[in-house]
Amino acid sequence: RRRGEPTVAYAECHDQSLVGAQTLAFRLIGTDMYEHMSQLSTTTPRVEFGIAALKIVRVLTSALGGEGYLNFMGNEFGHPEWVDFPRAGNNNSLERARRRWDLADDPLLRYRWLNDFDMALNRAEDQLGWLHGEHADVICVDDGDQLVIFERAGILFAVTTHPHRGVRGYVVRGVHTQATSGASLPIVLSSDEARWGGRSRPATVCVLGSDTPGSRATASVAGTKAVRIDMPPASAIVVDVHHSGSRR
Repeated sequence: RRRGEPTVAYAECHDQSLVGAQTLAFRLIGTDMYEHMSQLSTTTPRVEFGIAALKIVRVLTSALGGEGYLNFMGNEFGHPEWVDFPRAGNNNSLERARRRWDLADDPLLRYRWLNDFDMALNRAEDQLGWLHGEHADVICVDDGDQLVIFERAGILFAVTTHPHRGVRGYVVRGVHTQATSGASLPIVLSSDEARWGGRSRPATVCVLGSDTPGSRATASVAGTKAVRIDMPPASAIVVDVHHSGSRR
């Protein structure tokens, strides 16, 4: 998109929910949605990674997409069914002209995790205001580790899409923070928290200093520091670089 041009971003458009197309959730999880979205049933690798990927996509869309974040109703919790309005081809049926809000309200279904995460993401943006910031500065893109690290509005975002391998001791330079060396930066949001379907595996971001060797990013910029990142696989974290202390 062109710099300075206000943009509303969305992970998927309403056309993907119409009959004949597939929502992002269905593309990721497939027919496992029909048998394994209850917490009373055994999960599958496709369900587990699909839920993780849906959360990651929403973080990237909100943080990188523009100045607004849009959902088509129902997609925020991975609605499993398509939309089909009354027409001659379906005998003017109203059966699919609906959204199943009860799926997001049921505490025994995994759809609720996605709905709760989307709300938490929006609350974090209300608190930190990255949609009002300038374009994001990409600090690191590592295809091998499937890792993206970037800053926007004084907030650090780290995202890894690797399904099995976490990030351990990953050092990058160029992070704008006034925190002192050795300080732990608070993680405001982690997509791996158990309350929205993750495993609550540890994630940490520690300030190392301005001249740390072995960094993966470009040369250090004046006023920036190096940080060490540890995070679980298939996850995204949102970090407040202006405050140091224990994790929130």
